[in-house]
Amino acid sequence: MKEMGKKLGLPILAVVLVSVFPAIFLYCQNAEEAGFGEILPVIGGCIGTGLVLFALLLAITRSANQAGVIASIFAGIIMNFSLLEKAVRWLFSSLRYWHVVPIVLVVGLHIGFLVFKFIPRDISTDIVKVVCLVFGALIVINCGMSVPGVLSYQRAKNELSKPQTNSKEALPEGEEGKPNIYLFIFDEYANFPQLQEYYNYDNEPLMSFLTENNFSVSYTSHNESYMTPTVLTNLMNLEYLVTDETDTNERQVLRQQGKLFSLMEEQGYAVDILESFNFMGGHLPEGDTASEDAATMDGATLVDLFMQQTIVYPFWETNHPALIDNALKVVEYMSEPDSLPESDTFTLVYLDLPHAPFVVDEEGNAIPVTQSVNWVDKQYYLGQLKFTTKMMLQMLQNIVDNDPHSVIILQSDHGGRGGAQEGFRIMFPYEVKTNPLNALYIYGTEQLDIEGLSSVNTLRTLLNYLWRTDYEMLPVPENQKEEIVE
Repeated sequence: MKEMGKKLGLPILAVVLVSVFPAIFLYCQNAEEAGFGEILPVIGGCIGTGLVLFALLLAITRSANQAGVIASIFAGIIMNFSLLEKAVRWLFSSLRYWHVVPIVLVVGLHIGFLVFKFIPRDISTDIVKVVCLVFGALIVINCGMSVPGVLSYQRAKNELSKPQTNSKEALPEGEEGKPNIYLFIFDEYANFPQLQEYYNYDNEPLMSFLTENNFSVSYTSHNESYMTPTVLTNLMNLEYLVTDETDTNERQVLRQQGKLFSLMEEQGYAVDILESFNFMGGHLPEGDTASEDAATMDGATLVDLFMQQTIVYPFWETNHPALIDNALKVVEYMSEPDSLPESDTFTLVYLDLPHAPFVVDEEGNAIPVTQSVNWVDKQYYLGQLKFTTKMMLQMLQNIVDNDPHSVIILQSDHGGRGGAQEGFRIMFPYEVKTNPLNALYIYGTEQLDIEGLSSVNTLRTLLNYLWRTDYEMLPVPENQKEEIVE
């Protein structure tokens, strides 16, 4: 038994290392944004897949080392199939997934046959040792390089786990309540000029509502970036503290513990944050915190990102509908008169819409998953924007009707940015992508001149009006990067 363990040990180790390397590499590349526990199920699945391959090939070859070599080849193919597919399609652009699968598998089978038939078992032993050495070293190197990211992630988690004081302060007896303040942020909601020029769409439903209810509107606002973590972190702090290059976790801590929240509390306001996914440190209306797993802005987790590079990627779907479901929960809550606070409350509502993935059309009907990032056909972004507008107006109408003596800040972080599909990229000009939706409602009677003001300066202008503060208007930095049209 001990002798058998020695014979099987290195071959099994080789297969396991090859199988888990893509998952560990993915985690290490995202260590500053995700906990190791998020990738553990993937690592377990990779190990299981590798062991099954090894067992099958051991039964065929009757040689542990040959089985280890061939199983490692197939594990590499399975775990990295999307990269292999891209390489094949770069050479033969007309091929698709179902063409590439048999090609790659046949090539793998031929290589496995050559290993079994023509490579002596002692050389297979040497190959197994080399595989163990190379992939073991790669894993160690990547883990070592991820240490700063892991520490940054843990520091952020520790900082965010400290208790926050968002409790409402009692007003002195006889003092009237303060007007509620609502800040609505809709991710990637294009301003009126972009919709008109690039989508040939007159956003009349929203414009009519804003005009009829005496909103101040800016058409020429520009923010410092078109990256959400940068823009919203700065907005929550009323100044330009971070750039696109700032550490992800530093931005997260600064965003979720923003100066804006503490200022509101100093003025006697309770703070309530409602959001469709865990980005601002808020919650869904029923009190549940959104998933704490790291995710891209389109809802893809580490598990999703890994599965999208394996041979099963066409059959794996990110849970995109959950984003809409969560948004609808927030909208339903904010559309009920009884859900509005009596007074002295700052409510932040952040919805990750109409940001991709495109999940619904303007009527709320599901669209094909294959079109979820299709910016080329403009109907998909525009359809989701129209659906978002309906939800937006539903919430705003409830406030205007039932809490008219309130303040509403209506913004997006940036305009539509465009995206990639099949190598094609729509690249809107920088000044278009950084032009957010920007409007203010003050009691339905007051207006402020916010034309051309950034989101940060709009908020500073509003607070100067409400609280007689003296915030200066800040110069807006640019984080413009070189853009290449593919």
